[in-house]
Amino acid sequence: MTANAGTQDRAEEMPLFDLGLAREVCTRVAAGESLQAICSKEDEQGRSVPDQMKLQRVMRWLFVDEIEWFTADYVAARSARLELMLDEVVAIADALKEPAEKEDKDRLAVAKLRIDARKWLIDKQLKTDAATPTGETGRLVPSEILHDGVDH
Repeated sequence: MTANAGTQDRAEEMPLFDLGLAREVCTRVAAGESLQAICSKEDEQGRSVPDQMKLQRVMRWLFVDEIEWFTADYVAARSARLELMLDEVVAIADALKEPAEKEDKDRLAVAKLRIDARKWLIDKQLKTDAATPTGETGRLVPSEILHDGVDH
């Protein structure tokens, strides 16, 4: 058996599309979860581990099968997640008080790190969503960019 034959067998075993999973992915992404967290399962010790088959299915829907409505819903869910992150940045900043003691300064440092991490993610996603649909970056783009706002 060649390496390609094994890959082809696994691809053929993979169900083509699962509407329930597609809706779950979009709902949970919009609620702030990462795709990797959504596409995970518990191992024998109760730890969360990646479910590669589930992750591969979702990636296939987005990049190989290019299921148009799912891609548009996924991009909209990512935009909703951005809104949540922006709200979190404001909430973290508003919860801070002037640091008076060392303990307060440590909390301030943690808060700054949390804010910076969210700002970095927001920036990365905005750059990803602004990518061109020509395949130059191979990244998702909002449906209005993908379709140029013109009905064909």
